[in-house]
Amino acid sequence: MPYYMYNHAHHMMNGGFEGCGILALLGVIFFVILVAVLIKILVHAKHSRNCCKEQPNQMQTLPKNEQMNHLALNILNERYAKGEIKKEEYEEKKKAIMT
Repeated sequence: MPYYMYNHAHHMMNGGFEGCGILALLGVIFFVILVAVLIKILVHAKHSRNCCKEQPNQMQTLPKNEQMNHLALNILNERYAKGEIKKEEYEEKKKAIMT
């Protein structure tokens, strides 16, 4: 078989990639993973944006005194979590806020 015919047949057997079949497959896999990651990021960003929009609206629907109580409890919880106040003081202030 002449060389030019062998070379042509060789290209056809390897799908025209000339030995780069594995690299092409890795490129496709990388592209699919990249697209999946981008979709996940976009979905997460959209969900985060929707959550942030809903929270202020929920707070605005509460009466003013309940909004203040909610804010005070959040601050109290943060101070207790940071260790700025002891459990007894936390319980006492929480009870005062809730009444």
